[in-house]
This record gives sequence, structure tokens and C-alpha cells, in this order.
Amino acid sequence: MATQGDEAKPANNRPILTPFPVPDQQFASYDDSAVRRALWDPEEYSKWREQKLNECLKAQERFLSIYGYVPDEVLNLENWLKTKTPDGPAYPESEPSGLDHFTYYQIEILKFTLNTCTWLTPGMKTNYYAVLDAYRSRKLTADPKVITYWYKGVQVPDAGPAGSEKRYQEVAKLQEKYGDGSLHVEIVAWPQPQLLS
Repeated sequence: MATQGDEAKPANNRPILTPFPVPDQQFASYDDSAVRRALWDPEEYSKWREQKLNECLKAQERFLSIYGYVPDEVLNLENWLKTKTPDGPAYPESEPSGLDHFTYYQIEILKFTLNTCTWLTPGMKTNYYAVLDAYRSRKLTADPKVITYWYKGVQVPDAGPAGSEKRYQEVAKLQEKYGDGSLHVEIVAWPQPQLLS
């Protein structure tokens, strides 16, 4: 029986490093942290997942040989790994295909923020949706070395470091040009996930 990612898995059983689509419903069942970890560093994620699955198999063998049964905790962890973590850098098939893993990562971060942060102002949401559109339309590529600035859904020049005189001056100019809004700094960064080690 085929499982998630089989169509993307190389014949030599090497880790999946290229992002691959999965049905939206299946994608929604995945653990958010695992999805983002797989998209940020597919190779590291693949090693981590394979190691955890191997540890589950070894634990099952040990428990069976010593006690004649496998505790639910071990079976539950294996089930979680197989059903709630993707085989590799997966993205929902409703997203555009052919983007790099950093771009899919940023798309997922923005979607997660929009869906979970109740404190976002309308101006912040406008910027987030504009950045999402730019990623999806390939006008913007996620690059850990690049920072972009957005105001009222428009990409704007470097506004300077937070708290600097330049930032205050640039935001004042943006307010004058576009009206009241908020400044969004789009940066690609990895906030260390809290997954089982």
C-alpha cells in the first residue's frame, strides 16, 4: 500500500530532500512543528525521523523479548511518527508547486501566524497576505540572508534597524505616502523547534 511521499521517495530509499505535495486534508493532520522542521532542513529532519522510527522498532523488539508485549507509549510514538510527521519536506497540494523548501517554510509560518495570532492588527494582516502572495507568485524567494520590508501590503526600501532614527524617519515617510499602517520586516529564520530528541 502506498503511503505519503512514496511518489517522491527515490528508489534507493535516500531521504526526500525536494519538497513534494500531499493532499490538503492529509497535510492538515501533520504536526505543525514537524512540517516546519522538515521544510527548514530536509536532510536533518530525515535523519531525525529515521532515528526515532528505528528507536521505536528497537524498543518494541526489546519489550517483546523481555516482557512479551509492547507498551502503548512505544506504539503511540511510532504511530505519531508515521501518521503525524511527513516523510520529508511536504507542502499542501493547494500551494503552488516548484518552490524551494525555504519558501514553503515561510508560507507555512505566515499561514500559522495568520491562523493563530489573535492580536494581529488589520495592517499586519495586510502585510502578511501581501508577502504570502509574493512568495506564491514567485516575486519573492525566501532567503535566510535577505530581509524585506512591507508597509500596507507594499514592499518598501530598507527602513533601518528597529529603534533607530532612520527607522522612525522611514516610517514617518511611509505614513505620509500610504497613510496609517504597520511596518513588517520579513526575515527567514529558524526558531528552534521543541520536538522529541
